[in-house]
Amino acid sequence: MASSGIHLGAWDYLHWGDIRPIERDGKIVAAKIIVYAGEDDEYFSYISAETWNELVNWMNYRKNSGEIINEDSWLMRDLWDARVAQGRGLITRPKKGNVRLDKLAIGVPYQDKTNIGRWKSAVEDKRDRGNVWFIPYPTIQASRPHPAVFPEKLPLRCIKLHGVKPDMIVYDPFI
Repeated sequence: MASSGIHLGAWDYLHWGDIRPIERDGKIVAAKIIVYAGEDDEYFSYISAETWNELVNWMNYRKNSGEIINEDSWLMRDLWDARVAQGRGLITRPKKGNVRLDKLAIGVPYQDKTNIGRWKSAVEDKRDRGNVWFIPYPTIQASRPHPAVFPEKLPLRCIKLHGVKPDMIVYDPFI
């Protein structure tokens, strides 16, 4: 989807019905994306047939996991119903209810401060960190104080992402 050229913040507003395949001679050759559909700043972009097929696979995966998919379904989302067995990709299992990921809890400041207020998703000087996290860490030379070898900041970010409450208990399976 990076090749579509849409704004990063636009992901939060895309519905499945905002992406429409373009057919030629009975074959899908591309897909049209309606970004910010129905709003004053609505615009169009396009994706390749391969990208369209991957999005269809993604929506089918969600449907097969028990989610009801229709044109109003969010294309990408940060709210997962953890009561449904997901097969892969589900990293949290609360006793009940939904888990809302707090992407701004681990957000990074905007380099260009004019983005604050310009983008609908920018309500403070933090933006979504994205899907790839760069976490610098010291290499382990001699001893390993913890049996899991990963940057210490990784679990902290994951905990913050899931929302930290004063009465929360976090389980460490490596102790």
